Amino acid sequence: MAKFIMVGPLQAIGFILLFAILSVFLPLMSLLSNAAIGLITLRMGWQRGLMIATVSSAVLAGLSLITQADPLMGFVLSMMVWLPVIALAAVLGNTVSWSRTLSVLLGIAVVGILLFHLNVGDPVKFWQAQPAWQEFVVLADTMKVFPADLPAEDKQQILDSIPTLLAGGIAAIASILLILSLLLARHWQAMLYNPGGFSEEWRQLNVGKIPALLMVGVIGLAIMGKQPTAIDVVFAGLAIFVFQGLALMHSVVGSLQQHKGWLVGMYVLLFLMPVQVGILLAAFGIIDGLADFRSQIKARKS
Repeated sequence: MAKFIMVGPLQAIGFILLFAILSVFLPLMSLLSNAAIGLITLRMGWQRGLMIATVSSAVLAGLSLITQADPLMGFVLSMMVWLPVIALAAVLGNTVSWSRTLSVLLGIAVVGILLFHLNVGDPVKFWQAQPAWQEFVVLADTMKVFPADLPAEDKQQILDSIPTLLAGGIAAIASILLILSLLLARHWQAMLYNPGGFSEEWRQLNVGKIPALLMVGVIGLAIMGKQPTAIDVVFAGLAIFVFQGLALMHSVVGSLQQHKGWLVGMYVLLFLMPVQVGILLAAFGIIDGLADFRSQIKARKS
């Protein structure tokens, strides 16, 4: 798969278009098209990544005419997805530092959340005015998400609380998808040009001490002040620190030569209880950012 992408620009564009189209029906397929652009950027620079993304977006815009969709909107949406991948892959390729790359991603997420709250006075009214929100409410009623005996006031209170978390939730999901795309791109790059190199890089993944300190402060602000902006930033930050928690678990199991069943169990739990286990992993990641458990384990072994 990775070899095919690097054969030439036509093969790369064909691969990206195939999985971009499939993502309309299977959203996670977008990870493969994102990773392909990330791989090209990591190996050949942001200029080549931008060129491939622009041509792919233009082709998708042309194909959208078949469905009588707005081609300009299709082009813009595609570029909005791929430009962050190119930017982060360029940072990772130039610095070879996951800490800087993830810190940049966290900074982008925080700036996006701040701009949203500065421009939207009432997030609840903003989200509830969107057509997708009305569809969600109808779908929730159809699927009987709420118990039949739930009082109308309680139901409305729950519905009103959801939009207050949407900005942070969207930032968190976008961050997770970007990191997964970058990890896959880096894995492909290692397979082609540095076999075995990704494993050690993954186990050492670290967001950094300063972001961890900032997260502790923002979490305190969110708990004490119930500030909506801080709560959204916490969501976005936790999504990024989940990956440090995962990397920490992989590193600990490898360093202590534990059975890989521990990792399998962790991923099973993460699949079954994504919110609870995700928060726990993110907490481990933040603490590791401050305490650097991996260096301590390495020092004790030596």
